[in-house]
Amino acid sequence: MSKQPARTKPSSDQLVLLAGSILVLASWAWAVANGSYVWIMCAVAIPVALAMAWTEVLPSKVAIPVMAGYFSIFSAIYLRAYPHAGAYNLTLGMTTIGALVLAYAAVGALVDYRPRNSAQRWMIVLFGMGLLVAFFSGSKGSANGWAEYLQRVFHVTPRVADALVHIIRKSLHFLFYGLTALVAAGWAKASGKVFKHAILFATLWVLGHAAFDEIRQMFHVDRSGSIIDLFIDLMGVFTFLLLYWGVQPEPKKAEN
Repeated sequence: MSKQPARTKPSSDQLVLLAGSILVLASWAWAVANGSYVWIMCAVAIPVALAMAWTEVLPSKVAIPVMAGYFSIFSAIYLRAYPHAGAYNLTLGMTTIGALVLAYAAVGALVDYRPRNSAQRWMIVLFGMGLLVAFFSGSKGSANGWAEYLQRVFHVTPRVADALVHIIRKSLHFLFYGLTALVAAGWAKASGKVFKHAILFATLWVLGHAAFDEIRQMFHVDRSGSIIDLFIDLMGVFTFLLLYWGVQPEPKKAEN
């Protein structure tokens, strides 16, 4: 009789990843049951997951713990800005603990993988910019008080102040998401990906975060989501990526 192949036991890293994931998913389920809009996380998770899968900026065995850590921290920041009915502190506590566990798993996976130093720097900056979206798309990013500040400091009329606030905010949308796309493309290129894959990765990454930003604001009393803002975000992406394409060195011609 042929011997049955021995079953491999899950490694300690896999168990840590599993434990953290269960904590975070359980906290999300509890949050949804108590009226939280944490399902909005799907708006950022799906495009980013597709970007990681299609371009393979990181190998799957590394991408899974790294992105699990990133999304769990992202969701913890999200939940801090949106208290819900029921045991909110329990939800936030479970998410935070799960995020710390998954962050530990992500660091362990990166240490074992040892990505290129340049790629690692791009990745850290990109993750930082993504977490800023989670933080500022709530009440922290509200323009309340901007117009009054402009009137008080620059002695402009309320109408002029409102117009300046509008221009400043739209410009920030354009610049921030354009720069985010540039950093995402830089990470992909530093990881050895061809230019078209870098563009695809950057576009999907920004699309997910920008869509999350606008959808989330629809459920916040101090904010209002806008398809126009999403369009401005994407215009920033295309503009910065076009500039990025323009400075790319031409491929060397093969010598005869």
